[in-house]
Order: sequence, then C-alpha cells, then structure tokens
Amino acid sequence: MTKPAALFASLGLLLMPYPLLAQQESNPAEERARIANQRIQAEAQRLAEEQRRAAEAEARRIAEEEAAKAREAQSRTVVAAPTPAAPSRPPADRPLLPTPEEQARMDKALEQIRSLGELRDAGYVTDEEFEQIKRRIIDDRL
Repeated sequence: MTKPAALFASLGLLLMPYPLLAQQESNPAEERARIANQRIQAEAQRLAEEQRRAAEAEARRIAEEEAAKAREAQSRTVVAAPTPAAPSRPPADRPLLPTPEEQARMDKALEQIRSLGELRDAGYVTDEEFEQIKRRIIDDRL
C-alpha cells in the first residue's frame, strides 16, 4: 500500500471515498447548515409530539370530568313533583299580563334590587342586609 492509503486505512477512512472526504472538508458552511436544519426539524418534531401529548391529556381530563359529573348526576335521587289533578289557572279577576302601572312598579323594584346587588357586591351592604332590604322592596311593590 502507498503511504496515504496506509494512513487512511489505519484511521478507518478507507471506506470513505476520497472525493467525498474532500467535498466535506471544503464546504463546512453547508455542513453546519445541514446540521442546523436537522436540529430544527428534530425540535419541531419534539414540540409537535409534546403538543399532541398535551392535547391528549386535556381530552382525557375533560372526559374524566364529564364521567364524574354523569356518575354524580346518576347517583342523585330525583323526587318527582306531584302532578296536579287539573292545570291551574289564574284567577278570573286578574288579567294574564300586568297593567302598565304594575309593570312600571315591577321595573322600578327590579332596578332597586339590581342597585342593591351592586352595593352588596362592592361590600357596602352585607348579605343579611341585602336580603332584608330586598324583601322590603318586594313586599312594598306587590
């Protein structure tokens, strides 16, 4: 063997053709770009797999919650309301729709209760005070 061939053989490079070796050595920028592209592709695949696993975990969580709700609803005992013998009708002396005056009183009462609820939510009125004032508004309007 010649000296370069013996040198390559001792290094284990005899299997690699010389022109390929020369091409790789002459263009390191292309090699770096190829390696960078491989890393980018591997990272994209890893992220896609991570997103797929997260979506599957979320789907399992939702399915488990729905199953738990279904089991809870199934375990509750439902007591049927007694059915009336005849459908109830409003008294004959009272019309089905409120008069404009009654509607105005109800609208005013609802607006007062809404305002009172805002005061309760803001912390100016306690829940107990809210219930008392609301009851007074309802009693006065009806």
